[in-house]
Amino acid sequence: MPALDKCEPQVLNAFRRDGWQVVAKPFVLSTQNRNVYADFSLQRGNNGTREQIIVVEVKCFTTPEQDFAELYGAVGQYRFYRQLLNSKHLDLPLFLAIPEHAYHRLIDNEDIRLFIQNSHIKLVLVDLEQEVIVKWIR
Repeated sequence: MPALDKCEPQVLNAFRRDGWQVVAKPFVLSTQNRNVYADFSLQRGNNGTREQIIVVEVKCFTTPEQDFAELYGAVGQYRFYRQLLNSKHLDLPLFLAIPEHAYHRLIDNEDIRLFIQNSHIKLVLVDLEQEVIVKWIR
């Protein structure tokens, strides 16, 4: 089983406050003889109908000294999950949820900002203290 990211409870609370419900935690993707795990899948709907399902991977970016290492790992994981979703014909949007303050710290570096933009990563920025979603970046 995957390790729990330190900020995952706050991120999950932010999604719940935004009207999302957990479908699977973790969300399991299989490749040949191995399973990999995105943190969770969520659904949101109206009047009891399922309107949308998304898959979310959480990364906390806890210290500026580890930003590059965490970014490398997060992007590799994200791209691998996206490939598995595509190869299994699962039309589920994949998002990387990160703390809002970490995002601003990361994009202060122009090379990182361009890398994130050119990687076509869908992001969800979360205010961890308020446990609210601040912004969706598609």
